[in-house]
Amino acid sequence: MSLLETRKNFIVFSGRYDLVTDYEGGNYSDNGANFFLQAGQKWLDRASTHTKSYARRYENLLSGAWYALIPYVRAIQQVWMSKNSGEKWKLEKKSLERLRARFAKDPVLLQHGDPLFYAPVSLRTIIEIATLTTLDIFGSTQYSTNADHYRYNGLLFLPPASEELVLEVHGLFYQPVLSEDDHANYWSEEHEFLLIMAGCRALEISYRNAQGVADWEKAIMTELMTLEFDEVEEESAEVAQMEG
Repeated sequence: MSLLETRKNFIVFSGRYDLVTDYEGGNYSDNGANFFLQAGQKWLDRASTHTKSYARRYENLLSGAWYALIPYVRAIQQVWMSKNSGEKWKLEKKSLERLRARFAKDPVLLQHGDPLFYAPVSLRTIIEIATLTTLDIFGSTQYSTNADHYRYNGLLFLPPASEELVLEVHGLFYQPVLSEDDHANYWSEEHEFLLIMAGCRALEISYRNAQGVADWEKAIMTELMTLEFDEVEEESAEVAQMEG
């Protein structure tokens, strides 16, 4: 279902016709409903881990690259690199402290090669500048990019790439935000009722109705559990039984 179709069903289900305009004409234009559906979606993403929680992001890197900004990622789990020749390898995770100890120079001054190590990093700095993200500072040299840090996780990898590579990040990712009427995602397409229920949970929070929130959570978690059962079934399929 598109956001528009989901919003119509949400309004009918919740009875909150004030959260849209021109429902009598059938337009159901947003007047606050999207806020609750988006809040519900974000909660659904965090409340469960299932097959569609996982994703891979690919990014083309230029020679000399040593960092990447990863949008909408909940948790980075693996990082891979590949070459045009077809070679692919997995990077070893390090803490930022260990990575800096091993490569204790401005990355631009390091000898380039095949990246072997990575570290997830926080991109928040104080004072915050909404349209500028500081990656790192080495003495008087500052590396920044024109993007706000709010929706990004940082990823450093070293040594810097000696050629063009493809970065492959595995992890848990949020579903795309539903913001335009024709937008759709996993929740709206495959589990629209769950998304509507999560929107109703968000409504109960706005009412400060703790019991209503608890009731919705119980109903939603029961439904989410079946998605997790599917994942467990898939993971256990064809696994050989250990011999005693």
